[in-house]
This record gives sequence, C-alpha cells and structure tokens, in this order.
Amino acid sequence: MKDYSEQIEQLRKEITGAIIGLLRSYGLTEIVFPDPLATADAPDSVFVIFFDDDGEPFECAVEKVKIDGDCLSITASEKHGLFRCSSESSFDLSLRSPIWLNEILIAAQTLLENENINPQNT
Repeated sequence: MKDYSEQIEQLRKEITGAIIGLLRSYGLTEIVFPDPLATADAPDSVFVIFFDDDGEPFECAVEKVKIDGDCLSITASEKHGLFRCSSESSFDLSLRSPIWLNEILIAAQTLLENENINPQNT
C-alpha cells in the first residue's frame, strides 16, 4: 500500500508558505476574519477542529491567523460561541490539514482583495 504522508506534509508546508507569503506581501503579520453574517464582503467562515484536554472535538470558526516566524498560529471560536481556542504549535491538528489550510488561504485572499489593499511588492 502506498504511503502518502510525505506528499501530504509537503503540501501542508507549501500552503502554509503561501499563506505566510500572502500576508507578508501585504505587509501584515496577522489577519482577522470578520463575521460573514455581520460584514457583506467577508469570506465564508473557515472551520477547523480543536480538541479539549479530554480529547473531545470542537468545531471552531477561524477568527485570526498570525505569522510566528515561519509558522502560523490561529485563533478560533467554538461554533456555538462558548469559548476561544488558539493553536499552540504547528503540530496542532487545526494547522495540519491541507484542506483547512487551503480554505484559510482562499479566505485570506478574498478578504485582502475585497479590502483593496495594495501589496507592498507591487
């Protein structure tokens, strides 16, 4: 049976690098995603899974992405608004999924394009 773990890890690193590059091209170290129900041009919410100390999963909407060196950290709120979660390292599941990372990248691109911010590199 073929093992795809190396390819998945490479894709995760590539998408993480694209998010970091996008934010840096706009001179940002973090981006805050507005509530799509409260802001007309806001991108759709990106949902990730966090686990509590007992291993229980919680679906959370990403609120903020921050660059920390060559790593990302995210802050998200539980979908029922009961609490906030923050990633503690690049090994958190919330930052491991290429699918979720790609959704974060698309949301950041959409938000920055809608705000008509000019990249510093142009």
